[in-house]
Amino acid sequence: MALTKLGVEDVTGVELIESLPFVSRADPHNLPFFDEAFDVAFTAHLEDALYPLQYAREMERTVRKGGVLVVVVEERSEEEVKEIV
Repeated sequence: MALTKLGVEDVTGVELIESLPFVSRADPHNLPFFDEAFDVAFTAHLEDALYPLQYAREMERTVRKGGVLVVVVEERSEEEVKEIV
C-alpha cells in the first residue's frame, strides 16, 4: 500500500498470508512468476526466511537485468553487512 501511495502504479506483493487487494499468498522461496517479471523486488524479511539463499535467488530471478533488489535488515556492523552481501 505504501508504494501505491508513492505513485507506483503496478505493485505485486506476496506473503505466506494473503492480504488482498495488494498481497497474494505465495512462497517467497518459490515465486510463481516468470523470470525478469519485475523492475524492483523489496523485502524486509530475508533474515526470517527458512532458506535465505533460495529466497534471494528467487528475488534475483524475477527482477529484470538492470532492475533493483532492496533488502532491509536491522542495523548491523560493517562485518555483518559484508557477510549478508
